[in-house]
Amino acid sequence: MEILCLSKTGQHPRWMRVVSFAVGLFLLADGLRLYLSATLETGFNRFFPYLIVGGALLYFSGFKKRIFLSPEGLVRESKSWMGSNSQILAWKDVAHVTLAFRRNQMMCFFERRESVTGIKVLFDRDQECVIRNILETYCPTVEVNTLS
Repeated sequence: MEILCLSKTGQHPRWMRVVSFAVGLFLLADGLRLYLSATLETGFNRFFPYLIVGGALLYFSGFKKRIFLSPEGLVRESKSWMGSNSQILAWKDVAHVTLAFRRNQMMCFFERRESVTGIKVLFDRDQECVIRNILETYCPTVEVNTLS
């Protein structure tokens, strides 16, 4: 799928995923070591936290989420070790767009047609003209409001 503009929402640096993978693997191995060397006196509570935290860190290391604008609409992708999921808010379903600025960031709120809900997406402030051009090209009838 073609990416017209990538958002900052949900992106984690690569170093963070690598560190969480290494620490999660270490904690799982240590928890397994404690489990195999456990006696009846040590019990379940000695190794269980290692397994839970290690598993959570391993899951986080394989989780990737990105939100971007494409010719089809606003796309939310999430991928993990277990599988992937993709949701598209088509341009014809966008009723209203609100842009809010704070420092060097811009929050875009895309409201759905015939619904109270919407999607908030975080962009860099310097991507404003690119986003406005995309909105003018793919949904010219949609009203765009700006909050400063």
